[in-house]
Amino acid sequence: MQPIPLLLGTLVTVAFASSDWNSNFDERLVTHARNDAGYAQQPDDVTVLVPRPGAGRFVGFLTGVSQFLNEMTGDPAKNVSAFLGIPYAAKPTGKLRFRLPRPAYLDSRGRWLARRYGNACLQGSYRFRMEALNLSLDQFSEDCLYLNLFVPENASEASQAKLHVPVLLNIHGGTLLVGGPHGYPGQVLASKGIVMATLSYRLNIFGLISTGTYSAPGNLALWDQRAALMWIRDNVEFFGGDPGRVTLSGESAGGSSVGLHIVSNGRFLNGGRPLFHQAVLMSGADIANWAVSRPVIGDHEGSIDYIAGFVGCSRSSLAATMSCLASVSAYEIDKWSLKRREDTTEPEWLWAPVVDGVLIGDIPLVLRKNGDFMKLPIMGGCTRDDTVRSDLIEEESVRSILFDELTKRGTKMIPGIEAIVEEAIKVYLQGKRSASSRAEMVQLMKNVTRDYEMIQPVYQALRFHANRQDSRQPVFLYEFGYEKRFQWPPEVRHGDDLDYILGVPFVSSDWWQRISGEADLDKFNKFNTTEQRRLSDFMTTLWTNFVKFGNPTPTPVRGFKWDRLTPRSNSESPVPCAMLNLPELTSVTPDYKRKEMQLWKRFYDLELQYVLQLSSGESSGATSAVLLAIGSAAALLARLLA
Repeated sequence: MQPIPLLLGTLVTVAFASSDWNSNFDERLVTHARNDAGYAQQPDDVTVLVPRPGAGRFVGFLTGVSQFLNEMTGDPAKNVSAFLGIPYAAKPTGKLRFRLPRPAYLDSRGRWLARRYGNACLQGSYRFRMEALNLSLDQFSEDCLYLNLFVPENASEASQAKLHVPVLLNIHGGTLLVGGPHGYPGQVLASKGIVMATLSYRLNIFGLISTGTYSAPGNLALWDQRAALMWIRDNVEFFGGDPGRVTLSGESAGGSSVGLHIVSNGRFLNGGRPLFHQAVLMSGADIANWAVSRPVIGDHEGSIDYIAGFVGCSRSSLAATMSCLASVSAYEIDKWSLKRREDTTEPEWLWAPVVDGVLIGDIPLVLRKNGDFMKLPIMGGCTRDDTVRSDLIEEESVRSILFDELTKRGTKMIPGIEAIVEEAIKVYLQGKRSASSRAEMVQLMKNVTRDYEMIQPVYQALRFHANRQDSRQPVFLYEFGYEKRFQWPPEVRHGDDLDYILGVPFVSSDWWQRISGEADLDKFNKFNTTEQRRLSDFMTTLWTNFVKFGNPTPTPVRGFKWDRLTPRSNSESPVPCAMLNLPELTSVTPDYKRKEMQLWKRFYDLELQYVLQLSSGESSGATSAVLLAIGSAAALLARLLA
């Protein structure tokens, strides 16, 4: 992979370096026309004035939380101000498609109605559009760069009083291909004294296409996220938030995005002042084998050529093709990008972040080993049975791809892998040579993918922070272990912690009806027991404590005190982990998964050594070294099935 040209890198750096993002653009053309025509004031209106060019008055609304939270905590009922669908960047349409985000510039002669969510970005899955997000087709659009704020109390009063509470910006998951903020209510966390923010960012081909040129520089999903952070830096104080106390969190691909921002060159922009100051990695980290794309940039050009052929664009040159694609219907591009994923043998690598030499300067694990990352308070963890493959693990096609294809490459290309596979068999089969039943094989596969793909990356990233930084910067590790009642099989799956962290058991049915446009009580009914509310109150307290104090338990919470990681002198030192559950079942295990984590650290180190050998003769640290995920996990799994 060739790094992005120096001129482009310079333009990117200049565009995102200023303390006032808007000052980088002379045009200051209105990007969003006023949307308040015919609007009559409502009793629940909350208006905030942002006295900046291209901003103006934002009209949100007062909302609250379920009375169950007030009854459980004994606190009086609290209002929360919600501002939904605030533009944080220009519409990425037309000539701005596939380009770096530019600032939103609103028509300040009117008001911006922030009373409903903005569009969800175009998705990399037709099924996810309708089933998971529960949105109608007209709520998906290329025009989707909007964020949402949930502010404690009445925001207009908070703004006037200069409340300046800490801010939590959460990046949704979904493999950077699907998802949106619509299922991430923020009012419960906000009611505990923080500003909660969520956002949409470009997904699939629109957020991840990379040619290494100005027309498609790559990593646009990450640049969008950074643009949202810049908007918060410039504007959140007018909503009662403190731009100097921002925590960036994310789950799954959102977690890997947070990790990539921690290691990115973006921390050198903004005059060296960070856009966020704490971080939370939930079931995802930058050093995961799926966090950064394996192919070189040239492979994206093949996909571009494929799509161009179906939409009638010239393929005479890359520049001509990209110019044409900027004028084609976004829905046509989306349709054929999905078809391209169906036709490729490695769809997970088709659209993903790349080492571009600009935002991501090198392989994340190399950056981590060199101590080249932000030093900040951080916490992270996974669920007990965390794996994105839980529902697919028994599919024959997945088995074929993982074992037959990747195993052949992995076992032959990485020296020393066989010895580690033998050790892995001992760890996971506890001395047996093979699994005794199909059910045992399936469970072993889940355990391996859980530890290799999910737990090890978060665990190792936190270890880097604990070992390389000032011990005054706290680091906390967790495993979430609460099983939903009447769920079969009885697992704690990928993402099962998220609803409790967001406070979903305390979100009223009126809220779900408001955002879906119909009486959809499915979410409300799934989290409607006293036990679930006790757990959610516990989890939201831990999370908001971290946002406010950099410590989830500055004082014990329900009798629980969370031990932080400390610098380790050697690999034998114990690593404490909070085993999160109902308050009375939560404890700290003093030495979490030592054997498994040592094993997978060796795998990651072997892969990295091999990748660096491959790239040692090339011109840049940002070369095809991103082959990091060659498939050592699959090699082990194949042996387990033998």
